[in-house]
Amino acid sequence: KFNLGVPLDTSDPTNNKVLMMYSRPDAVPSEINGEAGSLSTLPLISAENATENCDFMHIVLQDHSGNRRQCMAVFGQYEAFHIQKLMRLPENGRMDSNVP
Repeated sequence: KFNLGVPLDTSDPTNNKVLMMYSRPDAVPSEINGEAGSLSTLPLISAENATENCDFMHIVLQDHSGNRRQCMAVFGQYEAFHIQKLMRLPENGRMDSNVP
């Protein structure tokens, strides 16, 4: 539906699923609005329905292959379109989960 300007990896069938987060209740799609707080599972809806009330949409592409223990934090701040990557790397440059 959306041309992101980069080729998407279609080798993994789960790459066609997206986790949507909405900043305001009136941005939530009408298909799930009103029941969103009572859902016990995430609903699967079309891209068209998921974005029907979005005036703006920010898209982040991230590896989800399962080879890394990744976390993503999204919080309110001045809109800067800058992504910071923090890693647990000691002096030797190798990943170490025990490094703060």
